[in-house]
Amino acid sequence: MQSIIVSRKQLNSLMLLLKESVNFFDKRCTKIIFFDEWSMYDHIRNFATRKKHCTIGTLLDIIEPYIPFRLSEENFDFFIESVMTADEIGELDPRFAHKAKLDFVVSLRELKDSEQWEQTFAVCEAIRAMKEELLALN
Repeated sequence: MQSIIVSRKQLNSLMLLLKESVNFFDKRCTKIIFFDEWSMYDHIRNFATRKKHCTIGTLLDIIEPYIPFRLSEENFDFFIESVMTADEIGELDPRFAHKAKLDFVVSLRELKDSEQWEQTFAVCEAIRAMKEELLALN
């Protein structure tokens, strides 16, 4: 299966829509209390973007290959278990990707200014560019 890499411009547009959607979620859902971070994430995933043509979860699924993974204690365990049981290289436990996307949403919600946003985009873009380069070599 051949991978498709989004362009820098597409990644930027997707991430801006994601940022706007997460901010819109925060403004619309201030009075909701969640049982835990997983239930909050599930609610965020299914939250429709302002443009109503997709959900935040759809955006996260598209940009997943470019999300930097933080290895917290919880998702480190998912990662190790996934690596030990994977049938194919690159096939990770879905719980690891799910936790990585949750961590990314939490990180986006904590961004305070445009400089932090630019730094976050730069990391995602670096991952995207590296994947594009690796794909070109094959």
